[in-house]
Amino acid sequence: KEGLGGIEGRKLKKDNVLLSLEARCPISKRVLEKEFIPSFPDEVTLRVVKGYQEALFDSKAQEVFFTTPYTYKGEGDRMGYRLSGEKISSSVTGILSEPICFGAIQIPAHGEPIVLLKERQTIGGYPKIGSVITVDCFKLAQVQAGAKVRFEAITQEKARALTQAFYQFFRF
Repeated sequence: KEGLGGIEGRKLKKDNVLLSLEARCPISKRVLEKEFIPSFPDEVTLRVVKGYQEALFDSKAQEVFFTTPYTYKGEGDRMGYRLSGEKISSSVTGILSEPICFGAIQIPAHGEPIVLLKERQTIGGYPKIGSVITVDCFKLAQVQAGAKVRFEAITQEKARALTQAFYQFFRF
């Protein structure tokens, strides 16, 4: 083979067909269901599954986190979004570095949440209050500077059902 890419390792030629939408995608999947069409509001609510480090945050810190809006001031990229607002603290300032999941919400010593996204670091040592569910991470990645961000706790079962429904829609 001549190298990478193209069709079967060769360069593309005029009239090559790369993908026939009709052959691969059933008619019912060619239009997004309303619930999956993105909108770009000035305020989003992100659903969170509390993590095993939840106990590092007292009830007051958790109440503040789940009832206070935070603001996205434009400090973010594919690694994560830093939010500003009322500070919360944990009973520790750092932990042993450990693997970090997509959506993890770190609370560094400055007390403002950082939601980690697809290209996050692989390990980290800040306490994590929970994780934003996958579907809502996609919402967060679309907010503009100045948007308000709220957090809402949900169960693992509800998070799993929402995520499965989202990905099931895109299966052919």
